[in-house]
Amino acid sequence: CLDHHINQRASTELDSLTQLIEAKRAGLDKQLTENIQAFVFDGVYGHLKELSESKDAQNKLRFHNLVNVVNMTVKSKIALGEKQTDHGAKMADTYMMLKKAHECVGKILKDHEGVSISDAMKSLEQKVGDHAKTLINRLQSAQNEQDHPQIQKLVRVVNEYIQSTHDLLDSELIRNGRALLAKGLEFRSHFQSLVESFVSNLDKEMNDTRELHTSLGNWQRALSSQQVDPEERSEYETRMKWLGDNLNIKHKVLVEKIETDASFALGVHVYTFLSREWEKGLKAHVIGLQFNIAEVLESHKQNEHKENIKREMSFMDIKSETWKQELDALNRSWTRFGFSHTSEYTNRKQKLNKLMLNLLDSLHKRIDSGDYEQCGDSLNALTHRLEEFHSHIDGKGKLKQSLGQVKTRLLHERKRQEQSLAALLKDNHILEFTAAFRDYHKFIRHASVCEDNQNNGDVHKFLCNYVETSVHQLKQQLDSFDFENVCKLLKILRILGILLAGDFSSYVETRRMLKAKGDKWLQRLDVMQNQDFGGTRLKELAKHFSVLEL
Repeated sequence: CLDHHINQRASTELDSLTQLIEAKRAGLDKQLTENIQAFVFDGVYGHLKELSESKDAQNKLRFHNLVNVVNMTVKSKIALGEKQTDHGAKMADTYMMLKKAHECVGKILKDHEGVSISDAMKSLEQKVGDHAKTLINRLQSAQNEQDHPQIQKLVRVVNEYIQSTHDLLDSELIRNGRALLAKGLEFRSHFQSLVESFVSNLDKEMNDTRELHTSLGNWQRALSSQQVDPEERSEYETRMKWLGDNLNIKHKVLVEKIETDASFALGVHVYTFLSREWEKGLKAHVIGLQFNIAEVLESHKQNEHKENIKREMSFMDIKSETWKQELDALNRSWTRFGFSHTSEYTNRKQKLNKLMLNLLDSLHKRIDSGDYEQCGDSLNALTHRLEEFHSHIDGKGKLKQSLGQVKTRLLHERKRQEQSLAALLKDNHILEFTAAFRDYHKFIRHASVCEDNQNNGDVHKFLCNYVETSVHQLKQQLDSFDFENVCKLLKILRILGILLAGDFSSYVETRRMLKAKGDKWLQRLDVMQNQDFGGTRLKELAKHFSVLEL
């Protein structure tokens, strides 16, 4: 075992000493002994041929002894080659030495019941081919799983192995290996493109970042290994430093644009997205970020709120009974006496219609930016005002249709979030699930104006089944003493326990306040929380932490 870790140096030294002893016993001269030890048989072949043709009994004995020494030396080299299968360059050197030995002494050894060098070479070729296939299959699996650090490592290993053992491999295997190597190099650049895309798309539509988080998770697992390659660590750190630097640059550009255009809704959109990705796991990777995402987001939310207040200031008057009564009076005076509307009525009506459209536009922008905190209140206010000022609003049908579209968008957003939560559980992305569930809870709390948004049974079912399965698997692994998987499951269940006691319990309280109906999945989760995850006392404490977002 130790010999393997010191590149067979111990066995090599032992073989060399054994060969020297046997050479001395055979009475070989110094030059011949040195040639055999150096595995150079050009001169040895001539000496063997001369001795084999002699009829002298002493020379025949010398021939027999020399053949034995050569045979033992060749067998030693073959045994060394069999241990070098995973060292391409060393294996190739050993193979070429055996090939030259075969040309010089292969026939003589075979004719005198010695080792068959040609058969040994074929066996080594088979072993090298099998090892190359194993490496190529591992590279294929890493590419299928998009495990970028493993791809990076295996691209280097496979490339070195194919290059060094090229003469021992068949052409089809070499072609397959090189095709995968080319694809592997594309994967390496693909990871960089994922990082670049994340930065460039910050102020655009929210993009799907699951692939990026999967790759970063693979990097994190690879770097936690004690056998991590320094080159891999260096490349990862370089890319994460690039990500931090370019996020800083993007942040400065966005701040200038937002302040110049007073587009605080854009700021809320960008930094809500960035905050969500940060909590999903990005914060464990980015190097050198020079701004606090939470503080920037809060600042943009406050500025946007101030802008909304300015936009809605005049709407405060519209809410008063005076406005309603005056508009009704102005409208009745026109219908009674047949006069056209006065400029006062027309102006107030135009102002009312403009404010309704502005508020509706503001509501759509909040949904676009993922800011659902005021959606419910705004939607309720608009619906109420549309009914209250029904006779004074132009295009009532279009406004109702647009409000219906808002509700439809909120329902679609709920379904999108639920599908995303289900996918995260299916892929065992537990940390990402907890962050996404926190966002889902906020959405349900603020967008509950739509009754259908209170029907969340699928989410409860997904989570309940996942927790029950995880607990069951833990008990099975404990019974079978599979402690490696027990540790993995405990980490998952610890995260789930914190979720159930904190954010999920707070979510259940929200549903009670909204008077949403319960279901059997919620009941089962509550039972599990009480039995397996800390009980009522922990739940009461954790709910406060959840509200404070700690």
